Amino acid sequence: MSWALAVLTRQDAAMCETLHATGFAKPWPAADFEVLLSQTGVLGLGVVNTENALVGFAIVQIVAGTADLLAIVISPDARGQGAGGCLLK
Repeated sequence: MSWALAVLTRQDAAMCETLHATGFAKPWPAADFEVLLSQTGVLGLGVVNTENALVGFAIVQIVAGTADLLAIVISPDARGQGAGGCLLK
């Protein structure tokens, strides 16, 4: 499968909420993603498939030169196909 990376913005919050729900019992609401993706020092990276559909994402916060992975999720249909590895490279 071919993957591409995309920078996430607060406009992607609803998609992040939906995708987050596929991997966590208590998903974060879209409002939380809007706040996070608007903050300085927070980077959201999405992985998209050949149809440009978001199939996974990682959100990283950088503080004092250290990057903390706040969340990472891959849709069930894309798991085991390298999408997560694409995000972590």
